[in-house]
Amino acid sequence: MTHKILVVDDNSATRRMVRDALLRNGHEVFEAPDGATARAVMAKEQPRVVIQDLMLPDVDGFVLVGELRALARSDVSILAFSGFVSDLDEARVSTVGFDDIIPKPIAPSRLVPLVEAHLPSDPADGPHGNERFGQGRRLIIADDDPMQLKLAAFRLARIGFAIETYPDGRAALEAIRKAPPDIIVSDVMMPELDGFGLAMAVRQDPLLHRLPVVLVTSSYVEPADRELARRAGANDLVPRTPELTELMDTLRATFDPAIARSTPMVAEALPELEKEHNQRVFRQLERQVLLNTGLAKRCSALASELTVLTGISEAVLKHRDVDVALDEALAECFDAGGISLGALYLIEDDVLRVRPIGSTNTLPRSSVLETFFGQERLLRELIASGKTYAIPSNAPVPSRLAVEQELLVLARATAMLVVPVMQLGHPLGGLLMIARGRELDHEDWRSFAHGVATQISHVLTLARVFADREAAERRATAHAALLDAVIDSAPDLVFQLELDGTIRFVNRASAFMPGEKLVGTKIFDFLSTKQGDDVRRALARLIESGEPQGVETSVTRPDGKQTWYSARFGPIRQHGEIVGVVVITRDVTQNKMTEMHLMVADRMASVGTLAAGVAHEINNPLASVIANLEMAIGDLTSFDGALPPEIIDELQDARTAADRVRQIVRDLKIFSRSEEDRRGAVDVEHVL
Repeated sequence: MTHKILVVDDNSATRRMVRDALLRNGHEVFEAPDGATARAVMAKEQPRVVIQDLMLPDVDGFVLVGELRALARSDVSILAFSGFVSDLDEARVSTVGFDDIIPKPIAPSRLVPLVEAHLPSDPADGPHGNERFGQGRRLIIADDDPMQLKLAAFRLARIGFAIETYPDGRAALEAIRKAPPDIIVSDVMMPELDGFGLAMAVRQDPLLHRLPVVLVTSSYVEPADRELARRAGANDLVPRTPELTELMDTLRATFDPAIARSTPMVAEALPELEKEHNQRVFRQLERQVLLNTGLAKRCSALASELTVLTGISEAVLKHRDVDVALDEALAECFDAGGISLGALYLIEDDVLRVRPIGSTNTLPRSSVLETFFGQERLLRELIASGKTYAIPSNAPVPSRLAVEQELLVLARATAMLVVPVMQLGHPLGGLLMIARGRELDHEDWRSFAHGVATQISHVLTLARVFADREAAERRATAHAALLDAVIDSAPDLVFQLELDGTIRFVNRASAFMPGEKLVGTKIFDFLSTKQGDDVRRALARLIESGEPQGVETSVTRPDGKQTWYSARFGPIRQHGEIVGVVVITRDVTQNKMTEMHLMVADRMASVGTLAAGVAHEINNPLASVIANLEMAIGDLTSFDGALPPEIIDELQDARTAADRVRQIVRDLKIFSRSEEDRRGAVDVEHVL
């Protein structure tokens, strides 16, 4: 049955781990990184279980639990989820409203049963799913596993039992003798006194011999174990499951009046029973030893892998050279694994580069490793397959039988192992292990070799990333130095602005922006209202279009002089989004003055051209006037008739005036910068 579960934790990795574990078991999971989100989810979704961290960024976890309970419209279980619980806090957990504590860190396989123990019973579990048949009954549980003890106690308490818990059989027996319960539930494998011994001790006590005893186990799973439990006096031996279904059914049947209670043991049967008990214990111990031996081998392989990882990391940090690091680390790794010879093949630009590992003195010649004993094509095929390949193979390809035998002969080996070194499915190379006098085609060796190859892959990838990063940092440093030099030596003012006009960088102070504390202020604080409006419009156009914008304005300096500036606004983009503006401001006062002078010169040139035209138009009729006046004066001077004496004076005055006009025309021609008069032969007929 699907239930809603809320996970409240500010650590995203923890939330993801819990979410994935619960989703795999069919539950609907909601996440909240803080108290505010948790309250909103609780009000809307009404989860049945809340897993809540005690340390949240916006609220005290001990306060939030009460707020969540107030928002719940039905029964809800709230579990404290924290790795930092002091004795005082642990005492507060139960008083403020938490139903249980789940310690951090915890494996998902152990977390899910603890959470599901607090979920309401599923009707599909049967007619007794919600039955509280333990109501009014007292139950003692003995188990040396704290987590299993807590899980069983909670599940049994939900069906009405009053629970007492003890960490071993001897402590439980003492409590039972002081105050006999209604029933006893015990694990089998425990220190001090195991479950079989507890059952026999109860049956030998005249005051306790009728108490029901149910044993729970994950180890004693054979039919003979169950028979021994019943002969020892236990009502039953049931397997441990996360839901404790078998235990629940056995407890229900134990309290069924139709089923007879246990009877006292016969004293004569005790020696034989003790003997069989010891035999079963020794068998379990042997089984545990075998399991522990396998675990020890695996731990040894993992330790070797960790040694490789540590050795490679330390060597990389020490030498800053991945080749030297791999040589040192793999030599230690091969020595730890008892491998005398091998090689690391790396593919670089489709070229196979080999690094021998161990002594090559036993080979016919050291160069055979470079070509994989003349089988480079086969090596490339094995690397490309991405799978570990053992020689000799258990199921060899027929065409490779002769090749494998030849490889073993040339390497003077009994076994070889080729492990591809992969990175996200891309082959980086391969690791070759050569053994003499031992086999390598075992799961432990394959796991060991695969772990070593994985670590090599990680180191190679990290080394390349570091090399690329260092190269990028060098380029960035060079570019930054160049940019600093350009900005510092540039005659212009360079600003970096946020989109709201806040100054984040300026290369120097200016006459209209004095002081060294420009960073953090707004550029509008130094501009007039009109100038500020012009800049705001330019910024708005830049943000809308993404194209550079220009603004030109004048500023009155503190000394009263007017200075002209031309500003160019360019967008700063990150991931395609405009996040800021760079402004390059140039003093264009001299340019403005030059433009004004050119404008005046152009106007004067226009006036000169006009004056030249006027002079030309006046000069032609003036020449005629002067010529006619001279002829008139000449004619009158030679005239013998009686004329008024004033006429000649008047004509002389007109002649003088005409000369003055001619001089004015010449001055106009000089003002207009007309070309100098050129003297030379003229074709009169052509002119006429």
